[in-house]
Amino acid sequence: AQTMELHFSKHHAGYITNLNKAIATNASSFDSLSLTDIIEVAKEQDVLVRNNGGGAYNHDLFWKAMAPVDGVGQRSAALEQAITSAFGSYDAFEEALSEAAGSVFGSGWAWLVVGRTGALSIMTSPNQDSPLMGLEAIPILGIDVWEHAYYLNYQNRRAEYIAAWMNIINWTQVSENFESYALEGSPVPSLTEEEATTAPPPEDSDADVLSAAANGDTLRSRQLAEADAPVVFEQAELPYAYDALEPVIDAQTMELHFSKHHAGYINKLNTAISTLSEVPTELTALLPKIKTLGAAVRNNGGGAYNHAMFWETMAPNGTAASQPSEALMKAIEVSFPSFEAMQEQFSIRAGRVFGSGWAWLVVDPKDPQNLAIVTTPNQDSPLMDDDAGDAMIPILGLDVWEHAYYLKYQNRRADYIAAWWGLVNWDKVSSFYDEYASKGQPVPLLTSTQQGGPQLEEASSPDSSGALSMTASVVPLLLPLVAMAVGGWVRW
Repeated sequence: AQTMELHFSKHHAGYITNLNKAIATNASSFDSLSLTDIIEVAKEQDVLVRNNGGGAYNHDLFWKAMAPVDGVGQRSAALEQAITSAFGSYDAFEEALSEAAGSVFGSGWAWLVVGRTGALSIMTSPNQDSPLMGLEAIPILGIDVWEHAYYLNYQNRRAEYIAAWMNIINWTQVSENFESYALEGSPVPSLTEEEATTAPPPEDSDADVLSAAANGDTLRSRQLAEADAPVVFEQAELPYAYDALEPVIDAQTMELHFSKHHAGYINKLNTAISTLSEVPTELTALLPKIKTLGAAVRNNGGGAYNHAMFWETMAPNGTAASQPSEALMKAIEVSFPSFEAMQEQFSIRAGRVFGSGWAWLVVDPKDPQNLAIVTTPNQDSPLMDDDAGDAMIPILGLDVWEHAYYLKYQNRRADYIAAWWGLVNWDKVSSFYDEYASKGQPVPLLTSTQQGGPQLEEASSPDSSGALSMTASVVPLLLPLVAMAVGGWVRW
């Protein structure tokens, strides 16, 4: 129930509020447009319209496509036939959707969509992008795999959340989405500008269905596969106890973050780089060219390095210096109006990261007196070459993936950021600058347990898998939820 309340009343409501603000700044461009009209052209609009418009529409479809276990209904004959035609069987469809949802890296969605020919297929989208954007396809069912959708109950066990969610799909609604809209070339309507009626909440809540034990075979098989991989990089011990950062970061979050998320990145990195002709002795030798080595190496290599720095640059409150070294402070004051101004700018940038990602204090290797604040999506690192080849050296990073704070702070990311400053280990950050970054060198973290220099040019490339007036209409799902409706046509 707590997840549903936060998800609906904070996250979804926030997207709607922010969408209204975004379109109000250029009302003439959106005059007389429904939300589905806006979604179709969202990629051509301001990022705020794209992110919040997608978030508003995606969640509305999400709520309507779920029901308590005893109210999920049956798939219509037409939908059943379409599923069999596209996937071979319902079981094969469920397996394909589960695999797609599990493969999303960072924040995003997995969808059952109808294409231009009327055939069903499965696709994924990052962050709050919708298949409707760019008229790619019409979604009729979607699962939210942002961590806020499941982390309070499942933590890092996304596979269990997906398996349990399959039991609460409202097939009556999905069948209607398919037959009444998608087959007619029309998107499922959402977000009305008219007054909606309110229905009473359901007498019984089946929210606990998402807490039920789910089949863990897929998760277990992945763990066994990772255990068989040759060890190349090993996770260093955490430099403090799991509860040492209380009350800012709780022990449960620390244990899950370190022993599940970070350890998972290292295990999967070792699997991914097993295809390279030679393994690097330093991860920093891999990162600058990592974008050419496939998503598995990029995602897990970044996750391995980023977290190693994250742990090292925190310390229990009062056990490390509260100010940078003289050399680092001088560089900060050259690059920013003051130390406090740097902190303020960093906090703002960290708060604005959309979806999963990081905020960083970085050093220009060509001019070590030049510091900057940057953000990266997912597990990308500033050490990875950007389009212009201007990699930067990180010396301090803040993880704003939801798994880093959601158990304690839920949707209150700003509170997490503000509290985190009290944990920054300026002794360690200063040593990263003084000993490495000031000399144009990246901070060496995660040394390989095997010998041999990288030969990246010979490496193969493994693959990883005006303003709307929003009025609520409550439908009997897991809690009182919103369902809103207007028309809008996809023009194939």
